[in-house]
Amino acid sequence: MSQTAGTAGRPRQDGPLSRSVAPTSTPLISAIGSKREVAMVLQTRQHVASKVSSSAKAPTVPQPQIQKFGRLLDRASDCIAVGGHRGNGQNLISDSGNMVPTTRENTLASFHSAVANGATFVEFDVQVTADSVPVIWHDDLVVTGDPLAPTFRMICDMTLAEFKGLSSSEGFPAAQPLLRRFHRQDGTLMPDYTVWRVVEDAELPTLADLFNDLPATVAFDIELKLTTPDDQLYAAPAEVTRMASAVLTTVQRFSTQGRTIMFSSFCPCTCKQLKLSQSAYPVMFLSDIGACWHINPQRMSLLSAVNFAKEAGLNGLVVETAELKSQQHMVEVVRDQGLQLLTFGIDNNDPDWVRKQYFLGVHAAIVDELPRVGSFAWAPATSM
Repeated sequence: MSQTAGTAGRPRQDGPLSRSVAPTSTPLISAIGSKREVAMVLQTRQHVASKVSSSAKAPTVPQPQIQKFGRLLDRASDCIAVGGHRGNGQNLISDSGNMVPTTRENTLASFHSAVANGATFVEFDVQVTADSVPVIWHDDLVVTGDPLAPTFRMICDMTLAEFKGLSSSEGFPAAQPLLRRFHRQDGTLMPDYTVWRVVEDAELPTLADLFNDLPATVAFDIELKLTTPDDQLYAAPAEVTRMASAVLTTVQRFSTQGRTIMFSSFCPCTCKQLKLSQSAYPVMFLSDIGACWHINPQRMSLLSAVNFAKEAGLNGLVVETAELKSQQHMVEVVRDQGLQLLTFGIDNNDPDWVRKQYFLGVHAAIVDELPRVGSFAWAPATSM
């Protein structure tokens, strides 16, 4: 999935909906604990507020106990689930001009780093080669060669051998170095192609490689990445079928692992195909909900995305987190429809916002800066 800059102050995409609002005197609880504990804390605060005058000081309320990150798709979890975006994070250019993280995204090394940094699931993008092998690759294009005269190809036009030839198990660059127009950490896109150099490199993996290499306790958010242009309403049906069939065949080969798996896609047709083709794994619709322009209204409006997911019998939504900030009332709407809600985007690197999402009712956050979120989001509060 793509990252976009934060959009503070953006008007709501879907008109105001009535919902109860917590009293402004009730601050956000500053540590994660069980939902029962949270309810008790809120109930205690409301009782105290009704018994004391405005000038009286309310007694200290014990903080909920800290819990580890929740498990993906576990509705009984007492903490938000946190997943690694493209493994241990999307490769971006820092303010100092360095590549972060130092490990190449969407490689086995990156996925292992994500788990070591506390992720209970990993999110990654799957495309399918010309010889029907699902591989892990995000970008619409594979760009190689001279930055001033780059060569452009698509995964669907490459064989597995050609894809593997982009990398070396000893590291990059290969014979034709990979190029990219990188995003900076603030979400802005750099104007020129540059060589994709990282400190820790590895071979580009297939989907089967991930199943074979990562422990079965690590859950997978498998995003089927179709390269449909933004001004095209739907993907070609033949390509949807080709992609879904190849991915489902691979997943079925490893079904005895007992791994928690969910599918996601920005393509409505792909979501429908995945839901109709199997019933073992949940399917989530990905939507920018207006962060990036798209001709499909389901990519532009959270309410439209909710309606589509409900009508298609999907299990939930994965939405752009900065847009959700200006539509927080919609979390309750999503949950009232029986849908799970996950988020992605640069703003999920803010531990306080990730923490607040848990109390809003968001099930999981996909993040890039796992060490930052893991180190600070759940620290005990020293005061109310």
